[in-house]
Amino acid sequence: MYSGNPPWSQPEPTAYPRNDLVIECPHEKHGSAIFVKAGTTVESTLNSSFNNIEILRTTLNGLTITSIYKPPNEPFSIACVPTSSKEVFIGDFNSQSTNRGYDQTNSDGQAVEQWAEAQNLNLIHDAKLPKSFNSGRWKKGYNPLIFVSSNIATLCNKLVRETIPKT
Repeated sequence: MYSGNPPWSQPEPTAYPRNDLVIECPHEKHGSAIFVKAGTTVESTLNSSFNNIEILRTTLNGLTITSIYKPPNEPFSIACVPTSSKEVFIGDFNSQSTNRGYDQTNSDGQAVEQWAEAQNLNLIHDAKLPKSFNSGRWKKGYNPLIFVSSNIATLCNKLVRETIPKT
């Protein structure tokens, strides 16, 4: 566990509106959390795991948002499926694919793409966007993957304003 406050509980920069922590999965080396705009009504939350893959889910205004973290040494195997017609899956899938700008596709990258296709999800990604967080452990910047239900894909756009501090 963290000694002191986890990085996401640090005071936020004044340039951002206030957000509320809805659900978290703390860990000594990594952690996941979902924040929503202050005052947003949250219908439900769920904190679970499958094959050591962390899964956080929250539903608000008919939209289900799922955060996924797959540790680097775990194979991608997940039974997380859409439960509504409006779904967003975001996270660190620790996978590589030439479709996302990598030089090669690894087995996890292939498994993630097969999962997304089977669930009728679209990838919202632009390899040219700046990195949204930096891994202190790996000393490298990353952008989480975002998959959305195909029926809302045309409404979705990924924008990186600036790197999240203290990640």
